[in-house]
Amino acid sequence: MEGNAREQGAQLVGELYTRRQLGGALAVAVFGALVANRATFLHGLRVSLFSAAALLVVTTMAGLLLRPSTPR
Repeated sequence: MEGNAREQGAQLVGELYTRRQLGGALAVAVFGALVANRATFLHGLRVSLFSAAALLVVTTMAGLLLRPSTPR
């Protein structure tokens, strides 16, 4: 039983790292596309920064609200 739990843990860690790498690659691609055009660079930069800040706030709130309750 312990070996099985260890294998599942290793699989979950691998999946977590894969998703993290995929998210980072997509973020670089999207934000890079927004600032790629020289004529609209400042507008794209503002959109990128505001969307990154909004995502940060949303994920922070989700992390705080979806945290498992601890028994007292």
